[in-house]
Amino acid sequence: MKTILNISLLATLILCISSCVQEKKYRQKSLVGLDSEIENLIAEHHAAGIAVAVVKGGKTIYTEGFGYRDYENKLAVDEHTVFGIGSCTKAFTASVLGTLQDEGKLKFTDTPNTYLPNLEFYNQGMNDSIQIKNLLTHSTGINSWPSESTAILFITPNKYDLIPRIKQIKPLTGVNKSWIYNNLMYSIAGMVAEKASGKSLENQWQEKIFNPLGMSNSYVGWEEASENKNFSHGYAVDSITPSKVLQEDMATRGAGGAIYSSVNDMSKWMQLWLNEGEYDNKQILSKKYVQSATSFLNKLPDNPRDSLNPVDRYYGYGWGNWIHRGYKRVEHSGGTSGYVSNVVLYPEEKLGIVVLSNQTTTSLSSMITNRIVERLYPELKENKLETRFGQTFTIAPADTPTIQNPKNRPSYELSKLTGTYMHPGFGEFKIYLKDKTLFADFPLTTFRLEYTGDNTFIDHHTTQIPLTYWNFMNLVFQENTENNTINSVSINLDEEPVIFTRQNN
Repeated sequence: MKTILNISLLATLILCISSCVQEKKYRQKSLVGLDSEIENLIAEHHAAGIAVAVVKGGKTIYTEGFGYRDYENKLAVDEHTVFGIGSCTKAFTASVLGTLQDEGKLKFTDTPNTYLPNLEFYNQGMNDSIQIKNLLTHSTGINSWPSESTAILFITPNKYDLIPRIKQIKPLTGVNKSWIYNNLMYSIAGMVAEKASGKSLENQWQEKIFNPLGMSNSYVGWEEASENKNFSHGYAVDSITPSKVLQEDMATRGAGGAIYSSVNDMSKWMQLWLNEGEYDNKQILSKKYVQSATSFLNKLPDNPRDSLNPVDRYYGYGWGNWIHRGYKRVEHSGGTSGYVSNVVLYPEEKLGIVVLSNQTTTSLSSMITNRIVERLYPELKENKLETRFGQTFTIAPADTPTIQNPKNRPSYELSKLTGTYMHPGFGEFKIYLKDKTLFADFPLTTFRLEYTGDNTFIDHHTTQIPLTYWNFMNLVFQENTENNTINSVSINLDEEPVIFTRQNN
């Protein structure tokens, strides 16, 4: 009997060893050389660090960290290192709303002002026709340019302060007419979730997603995330060297980008989606919601620069999706100051890939996900993406005179421009003069102004800020020739310049 038992145990052990060898053999066959390829791509991008995880068939078949989470102190990245995931947050926000719909607390066909009575869009037609699902599929018709400006340049500590501004933002097109990416609409969706549930969005992420999945290294906002000893700083490139950048304050855009996580935690998130909303024998998201969220709800414009170049691409609820050479691909990328993330799912193949990097506006994360897909499915090989990465910017002395050329100067004295300017869709900013330099003081930061001619001034940074808002503004002051005063200034914050009225000071 003892001999039979020993033989049985030996057979079981051999079977386990064989299974492990086969799994290792599979990994070696498909991903051999991947480590060195990733290291070469990191060097090509002058990046600090990156983490990668691949799940397939319910198992994690690859997970690895590369480079540094703290470049200055040479602290290494591993699978538990915490990065900003940026707009990959959107699928979490949409999922919270999906669970609230399943609980009968709202419907995606409800109008947002059902839960936010003070919310008004530009006209009554938009008030009547914009539904919650339009917020999630980027189909409200509202332009992203002014939306980003009011949320970032005119940031406020209370996101609900944004609600009265929305009525002032003109639509770019009609509701359900086009896909126009809009972070501000996700902020509104997050507020809807809070009013429908009576709980903060952050608490609902924790209760409905992080806790059930065991995502113990996932956080809301950089302040909380940075308390983890395995936190990764964010970087841009200074010449050819990683340079630390400031973290973004997500007070007004949290629903669209405030989550920080690790590839180990994000692997659990991918398993949830690949298993139709089920994880560890528990139904976290309904199958119906998972199918809807990854379906073809809103067609994206054609993108000639897309390396995958699919015939048609769509957006669901927090996910982009399309048919890639016969394979359904579900994907979202995310970027915030110092980080870029990429999550790719092939649901029918039970394949998920997540790449988290600590480099701003980089192509590195998408390059790596595409290379892994090509290794597993050679028929999906595409042309390599163009290498790009965010760089630091140089700041000239703050006391640089506004008028650089004495022969090119406005017809009025700079002192006439000082004062407070206001637009109800954005807020207030101040113009002040110090010696020979004119400054524009916005809630986000203070810019130094340079005169370029025709009553036009351009902005320059006076201090380092999170890499979310570059200087691009043209400020054109309007002079009242009858009384020789400055009444307003127009700024290129929309398709048509936005006019800020000078207040009585």
